[in-house]
Order: sequence, then structure tokens, then C-alpha cells
Amino acid sequence: MTTEEEDRFVKLEERVRVLEMKQKVVRLPKIRLPKVSDAEWLEGLSKMLAYKHLNIPVEISKMDLWLALPKNSARSRTRAFVLNWLNRIPAPMQAGSVARPPAPPPKNDPIARGLWSRTYGNPKEYGYE
Repeated sequence: MTTEEEDRFVKLEERVRVLEMKQKVVRLPKIRLPKVSDAEWLEGLSKMLAYKHLNIPVEISKMDLWLALPKNSARSRTRAFVLNWLNRIPAPMQAGSVARPPAPPPKNDPIARGLWSRTYGNPKEYGYE
């Protein structure tokens, strides 16, 4: 056999193996969750740990005002829209935690280091160096 024939044979074996694997795949029936009204769904959101920091009724009213604008007339308040809206709201930082600035430039770059110091202060205050 030449190398071209061997390559064809290997590719053919690969195709046969893939087809055999496709035949073995077992399709499971789709599980349908019970339908919940929008009010119950929103109430359930406010109980979820991921959204505990949010005031859901206030955010819904903000959403409705935003959707009432003429430029947003093509949008609607679907569940996916509500989740995307809520997921974009950052969680508040914990008390006592301070955001750490980026690492300062190296010591051999005095200009950038001076700019960094004027912006953020002494690098030792943030645990650098």
C-alpha cells in the first residue's frame, strides 16, 4: 500500500468509527419544568441567593420606564431580558474591602511610576513592594 492509500484507509476507518458512535447515542426525553406565572417567577428571583442584594420591584419599575422610551419600543420584557438586566447590576462590595489598584510600573521607569503614585498614592499602602 502507498501512503495515499493508507491515508484514505485511516480516514475511512475514522468515518466508520464516528458513524458507529452516532448510532450509540441515546436520546433522552426533554424534561419540561412546570409553567410558572410571571409574578411567581419574579417572586422566586427575589428569593435566590444571586439576587438577594437587589430590590427586584425597583429594578422592574426601572426596566418598565426604560422599555417605555420610544427608542426601545421594539424590545419587550421577557424573562431573558429581565435576567440580563439583573445580571448587569454589580453586587455591592463587602464592608471594609478596598479595591486594589493595578500593580505599579517597575522602578526603572520613573515617569510612569510618578504618574502611578500621583493617581493611587504610595504603593506600600496597597501591599506592593
